Amino acid sequence: MATADARLPGDIELVLFDMAGTTVDDLVNGEPLVIAAFRAAFLAHDGSQVALEQANEVRGYEKREALRRLLCAVRSIDASEVDQAEVDKLFGIFREELDKLTACMDTEVAGTSAAFGALRSRGVKVCVGSGFPEHVVQNIVANMGWAVDGAFSSEALGAGR
Repeated sequence: MATADARLPGDIELVLFDMAGTTVDDLVNGEPLVIAAFRAAFLAHDGSQVALEQANEVRGYEKREALRRLLCAVRSIDASEVDQAEVDKLFGIFREELDKLTACMDTEVAGTSAAFGALRSRGVKVCVGSGFPEHVVQNIVANMGWAVDGAFSSEALGAGR
């Protein structure tokens, strides 16, 4: 990650950074955190194997929607055949898997703290955000030891990107 550039416009008041893969090294056994959590959730739910490519296709989606799409892909079914109660159950398992996988996540992408410091030294507020559930965002920020001006989740804000 590059540090703040001396040519940074003077009217910037706040910078919001994404977390997974941008400021946080989120690799779990070589896979991005969200992919590892999707795959682990399906395995725990019914033993289904989710291909890396299938999980990668739904990255960035709201998590329940991503799980619904993965159910369709794994089972080769139409969206109308997906039971919302099963999606909700799978989401609960997904959250548990995220908790397990993020419990010790404490490695930032190189240069992150330096960039945060450079921005803050110019009076710029530094925030982080993610599509992960609120408690996961807060846990990762705590694990990193970051003192940021705000940490946001799609869940808490009620909307994704």
